[in-house]
Amino acid sequence: PCWLTVPLALLLLLLALALLRRAPGADEGNLPGRKGSVPQAVLPQANTTRHRTGNPSSGLWQPWFHREFRALVLVYVANGMASAIPATLVIFYIRDRLALPQWEGAFLLMYFVAAALSVPLWMRLVPRLGLVRTWGLGMALATVAFVFAAWLGAGDGMGFAAVCIVTGVALGADMIAPAALLTGVIQRAGVGRQSEGVWFGWWSLCTKLNLALAAGLALPLLQ
Repeated sequence: PCWLTVPLALLLLLLALALLRRAPGADEGNLPGRKGSVPQAVLPQANTTRHRTGNPSSGLWQPWFHREFRALVLVYVANGMASAIPATLVIFYIRDRLALPQWEGAFLLMYFVAAALSVPLWMRLVPRLGLVRTWGLGMALATVAFVFAAWLGAGDGMGFAAVCIVTGVALGADMIAPAALLTGVIQRAGVGRQSEGVWFGWWSLCTKLNLALAAGLALPLLQ
């Protein structure tokens, strides 16, 4: 039911916004780099200083010994689950709530096209706001759209089209900021190239975990 799943997604988004204040780079200003240059505008500059919490570890568990990595993953999982829950339920929502199954393809197309077209806009915002604030703005935009979606009913195709476009734009921030922040964390940790795959491997696992947890929470509630 919408009254169960929408509040759950909203709660996770608000949790991600709260956790974002403790994410790596949350207190940074504008990132260095020439305006309009994609690599410099998006990726944090390398820092040879190593920041470690606890005893250094090597091998598979190495990333979890770094406080910045743990903090970033916590935000990423909360935000990812908040995005994965609507992705899991969108077909049910279109068919059962909006009663517009013939619009399924159009709604999904609007969402992904809006995400792709919004990437240059987010790239321009990064040098001005920083990665963390840019990501937070995307989360806030998605939260507003989710609130609006809770009030839609049968036949509200235009209203949901607006939701698809706005949330698609918000997805553009998710496509840029998290991976760039992870790159910065790896650089500051002083990780060698041979060990970077472990960090990105855990990151990929968390991405899959978001989808699994979202389905595990949302589908039983829907049932």
